[in-house]
Amino acid sequence: MNDLYNQKFRTDTVLGVEMHIMIYNYNYTYPNSTKNAIFYDVKVNKKTLGKLDSFIFSMFLDPDLGYFYDDLLGCQPSSNSIFTYNGDNFDEPSFNGIENYGNNPPVFVSSFIRPKMNSWWPYFNFAGWPIFTPPHNTIPYLGLDTNMNPFSGNPSNLSDRNNMLSMGIIPRDFKYIQNTGVVKLNYNQPLNYEFVLYTHQYKEYNARPNIYDSVLIPLESIKKGPISKECNISFSATITPTTDHLKNGRIQLESIIASKPFLAKWSSLETTEILNNKDSGKYRVVIIDANNCMKDSAFYIPLITKGTAEIAETRLDNIFIFPNPIENQLTIKNPNQLKIENVSIYDVVGKLVYQTTLNSKNETSDLGLKTLPRGNYLMYITTGHGVKNFKITK
Repeated sequence: MNDLYNQKFRTDTVLGVEMHIMIYNYNYTYPNSTKNAIFYDVKVNKKTLGKLDSFIFSMFLDPDLGYFYDDLLGCQPSSNSIFTYNGDNFDEPSFNGIENYGNNPPVFVSSFIRPKMNSWWPYFNFAGWPIFTPPHNTIPYLGLDTNMNPFSGNPSNLSDRNNMLSMGIIPRDFKYIQNTGVVKLNYNQPLNYEFVLYTHQYKEYNARPNIYDSVLIPLESIKKGPISKECNISFSATITPTTDHLKNGRIQLESIIASKPFLAKWSSLETTEILNNKDSGKYRVVIIDANNCMKDSAFYIPLITKGTAEIAETRLDNIFIFPNPIENQLTIKNPNQLKIENVSIYDVVGKLVYQTTLNSKNETSDLGLKTLPRGNYLMYITTGHGVKNFKITK
């Protein structure tokens, strides 16, 4: 999703922010395990120049637990979690035909895996206004204030429950916003967010959920994911550029190490190990193996400019780099003084580890790579006449 092309909310200002979202579940059979959890991996990247000085990633949730008008909310800051539970030990029948849970309803939890939760704002649904005035600063507001103590309490504790009821917080339809902290979102420096939505089932009759003992212990285990000694995936790729926008680019996955049978799923919807007939651009793939382990990466298909293929290839051949292997600095020699737009370096699994914009026709350009970890990389030099790539080692 990219708000440059998709629907905008609450503002006509284009932020130039792109999101890649991967949603997955583990096919386990036992209750209160990863079977009951849906995992979200989100990558947020600013694709336009400049930066956002105050960026907050939030989840907006309307967690109707069966019959939606008999729910209550709670907050557990140490677990970065918000939980929704029934107001009593029975989920009432729905008036609009939606199936309910009846006796012994479960608990629904939304929890950040990384980074930490910074604040949350509970709302009464339909009314459209918050239970309390949301904070307008970056100070964490996690229900630790005197007026919010009931929200951070244990529902099975009579004192905490009575405090909530004394505030007039009766079972009803709630929604909430769950936030991370304020950070800077810089151009082409993506941020990663991970969270999980978990439903905890009770095997025995339970009048009030004991969040601390019954829910949080399995939740913390679930957030670590299933433990598997076979969870080891690696792969690389060979990339063929596209010429004249004829969509003849190609990405072929190679050296795949994964428990078989495995599946390759691309952002362009293919499920093959080879992508054919593609235009220039970035393509993301996730490998899912027989153990439900997964690893994702992105690969870029360069473009050879229309009408200049032979000339561009000749001029690009004159670009060279040294030293290789490198230490702290790498030099690009550009004898034909082509305009070098930018330089990108990817590791062996396709992760972008370095990028700089040059927009220069200098015959010599120096790159400071002191902080680049030792290893093997693929470097792309993008010019007005196409892309030249090198395999480099540090």
